[in-house]
Amino acid sequence: MKKTTLLIISMILVLGLLFGSCAGNNVTESETPDPTQSDNPSKAPEKENTIANIVGLKGPTSMGMVRLFAEILSLSDYVGVEFDVVTSPEVITAGLLNGEIDIAAIPTNLAAIIFNKTEGDIIMLGVNTLGVIHIVADKSLEIDSIEDLRGKTIGATGKGSVPEYVLNYILEKNGLVPGTDVNIEYRTDHSELATLVELGEVDIAMLPQPFVTIVTQKNEQVELAIDLNNEWNKVAPEGSVLPMGCLVARTDFFETYTSEVMQLLVAYNDSVNWVNSYPEEAADLIVEYEILPTVEIAIAAIPESNIRYIFSQNSKDLLNNFFEILYEYEPKSIGGAIPGDEFYIN
Repeated sequence: MKKTTLLIISMILVLGLLFGSCAGNNVTESETPDPTQSDNPSKAPEKENTIANIVGLKGPTSMGMVRLFAEILSLSDYVGVEFDVVTSPEVITAGLLNGEIDIAAIPTNLAAIIFNKTEGDIIMLGVNTLGVIHIVADKSLEIDSIEDLRGKTIGATGKGSVPEYVLNYILEKNGLVPGTDVNIEYRTDHSELATLVELGEVDIAMLPQPFVTIVTQKNEQVELAIDLNNEWNKVAPEGSVLPMGCLVARTDFFETYTSEVMQLLVAYNDSVNWVNSYPEEAADLIVEYEILPTVEIAIAAIPESNIRYIFSQNSKDLLNNFFEILYEYEPKSIGGAIPGDEFYIN
């Protein structure tokens, strides 16, 4: 375990680097922010000893965090850290609202909903996952197009969040009415649905990575039938990509501990780059922290999981474009309004 000194050294090294391009999505990630600079309120509240509770979802967001899990014990002499991985966004939502969670990885539309519902109680730290959802199916069904889903039943997760709205949008743009032409049965947990697919109890399912990799490796009769990222690109406005997940913080925590959070973001970017660059080493940590079951699955899943870190201001246009599509389709999908500039770090 390395202490704050490692974080500072990492910060200095990373500050001179540019983000890499998001492969295949035409999204450019800009320079890592200087953690010593911020345009947020100059009269920050007085700092007290605290523990920063940081929570990720079981999947790409936590896969990208694993180096932090292994190396970061504190953000300063008075800010310790505790990391946790959960399976349900609802758990994180409750924690953010009641103040038990300080920083969290959640679906992008859920971030907008919480921001609108609380009138600004959370702030966007950046996008951390691009498109990762796919349709998997039993090979005997020969599913290879959206039209092939007509009259079928799909198992799915993510009701009320990005996956549901993306699936419905794609279906409707292809002339299929969700619930009429295609029956969708929602499960609360990715792991639960993946297990049902592995056992052959669900023939067609919408799943995110890395669960797609898990089920196709564990059941040779299951295949990746439809890449929903490609289907989105066919029907969404030109240049739109799928910002699936993001990192947010409670606004009062960020305003009190701005420099510590900014330093964390530098380390987070470093972790994401390391996971993508060294999947075999990262896989060991991913299994150690029980994010994925085996090293083999982790190595196969990392390149497919679209793990990124796009800093708050650099993700603004990307998110606005996406939120505009969701708002036009269903205003409640983002809480009834597109978040303004105050949603982002200035």
